[in-house]
Amino acid sequence: MTLCKCGCGGEIIIKPHHKYYGIPEYIFNHHMRGKNHPFYGKHHTLITKKKQSTKMQKTLNPHWKGGIRDLREQIRVLIEYKEWRLMVFGRDNFTCQECNKHGVYLEAHHIKSFVSILRDNNIQSIKDAIQCNVLWNLDNGITLCRECHTKTYTYKR
Repeated sequence: MTLCKCGCGGEIIIKPHHKYYGIPEYIFNHHMRGKNHPFYGKHHTLITKKKQSTKMQKTLNPHWKGGIRDLREQIRVLIEYKEWRLMVFGRDNFTCQECNKHGVYLEAHHIKSFVSILRDNNIQSIKDAIQCNVLWNLDNGITLCRECHTKTYTYKR
């Protein structure tokens, strides 16, 4: 057991990277927690909150990329897609159809690949996707665990 050298009595938790960089003598920033933190009990003013809010607005945030989201990502967050997944899981009794595992993380796999459905049906928008019956066909879905899903040819394509 390694104790902090500041006299606080705190135990230094040994982490894997300490094997390479050595065990620290002090607990990092432990004196800055709770009541010892300089901002403890203080609150931002309304003006400061407004400035922070304005700074983090989409267009002013330097990390914002203009609302770019791939069409595939937009479809995967649709309620219709989530319902399709649940219907596939329910039909397959929430069991992986390859290895018969039950109670593990499951993924719905499109037998005819998701991308080829989008391409073959010329889906260019969310509206097109919602109207495409092939995309929501339960016979084109199968329940797989993550391990079996990663082995499929079309995984993450």
